[in-house]
Amino acid sequence: ICQGEQVALLWPHVFACGVEIHFAHLSFKWTNNAKGNGGVTCAIIGLSTTSLRKKTLYSGGIAKPASHINAYLANAKNVLIGKRREPLNKLPPMDYGSKPTDGGNLILSRYEKIELLERYPELKEVIHPFMGAEDFIDSHYRYCLWLSDEQALRFGEIPEIKRRLDKVREMRLASTKEATRRDAETPHLFSERRYLETQQIIMPSVTSERRNYIPVGWIGSDTVISNSTFAIYHAEPWVFGVISSQMHMVWVRAVAGRLKTDYRYSSTICYNSFPFPEISAEQKRELDQLAEEVLGVREDYHVKTIAWLYNPETMPAALLAAHRALDAAIERCYRTKPFTSDDERLEYLFAEYERMTAAEAADLFTPAPAKRAKKRGRK
Repeated sequence: ICQGEQVALLWPHVFACGVEIHFAHLSFKWTNNAKGNGGVTCAIIGLSTTSLRKKTLYSGGIAKPASHINAYLANAKNVLIGKRREPLNKLPPMDYGSKPTDGGNLILSRYEKIELLERYPELKEVIHPFMGAEDFIDSHYRYCLWLSDEQALRFGEIPEIKRRLDKVREMRLASTKEATRRDAETPHLFSERRYLETQQIIMPSVTSERRNYIPVGWIGSDTVISNSTFAIYHAEPWVFGVISSQMHMVWVRAVAGRLKTDYRYSSTICYNSFPFPEISAEQKRELDQLAEEVLGVREDYHVKTIAWLYNPETMPAALLAAHRALDAAIERCYRTKPFTSDDERLEYLFAEYERMTAAEAADLFTPAPAKRAKKRGRK
C-alpha cells in the first residue's frame, strides 16, 4: 500500500479523513520459528488523528526522526505519484520490447543458431540476438528469427523455418484471444513489433534491492529486446547516464512497486514521473562522456556478468568510481550545492515533482467556467 500505483489509489482517501502517519517501519522480511516460512514482506505504519511534532522512521534497527512522513514512508511532503503516459522530464519515451507470442518457435538457443547457420548460412540476415532482463544481467545468449514479409517468402520453404512457422500458426490458432488467432495469418511476425535498428537502452523490469545502481544496458542495433523488459530506442549516452544515476535510484526506491523487496520498475511511474530538469547541450556532452566511461569500464570486465559487476560485494572499484563521477554531474544538473544524503536527495526530488506538476494540479482542480444559459423565446 506504500509502493507503486497503489499509493495514489489509497492514500488520498486516508489523508482526507484528517489522518497522518506518525511512525513507520520500512519494508522487512517477516520470519517466525515455524518450519518453511513463507516469503512475506511487511511494513508497519502508525496512524494518528492528532498532529504530532515528533515522528519516527525505523529501518534495520535504526530510528530516524522525521518532520513529516508521506505515503511512500519518506521524510517529505504528501506528494502522490500517479501514472504518466508521457515523460515529465523531456526524456525520450520508454516502451516495452517486442513480444513474440510464438510458443518458443521464433526463439533460438545458441546451439540452434549455430546448427541452423551451418546448414543455411543465408539465414544470417534474419537471425538476431534476442535479449530479456535475465539474458542481459546473467549473460545468457538467445537469438530470434526476425523476418519481413519478403524474407518469409524467400526463406519460408527451408524445412526448419517452415516447421517453426507452422508451429507458430498452430499455437496462435489454438488461442482463446481473437487478436492472437488473427496473428496466425502472419506466423513469421512477432505479435508486437517494436524493434528498431538503432542504439537501444534496456531497462530490467525487476532488480535486486541489494544493488546500489540499477544495471541499465546499452545495446547494439542488431539486438531485439524482449517484451519482458523496457526499451528506449534511438538512445543517447546521456539518457543512459540519467537513468543509471544515484538520483534515479533514490527515486525508484521510493516510488516503485516491489516483488518481495526487489524493485519492480515501471515506465509510467518510475521513468515518466522522474523529475529531471532540462539541460544544456554542454551538460549533455559532459554526461555523454561520463556515461561512456561507465560503459568503458564494463567492457574491461566483459568476461564477467552484469550481476557480478553490480553486486555490492564484487563491484570493481573502477566501475564504482565511474558511477560516482557520473552521479556528481547528474546532481549538478539540479543544483550546484552537493547533496549530503539520500534522504536529502529524495526530499528535493519530491519538491521538484510537486513544482513541475503544479500547473497540471491547478488545471485539475480549477472548476470549468459556467456556461451561459441560452435565451429561449416563447412559442
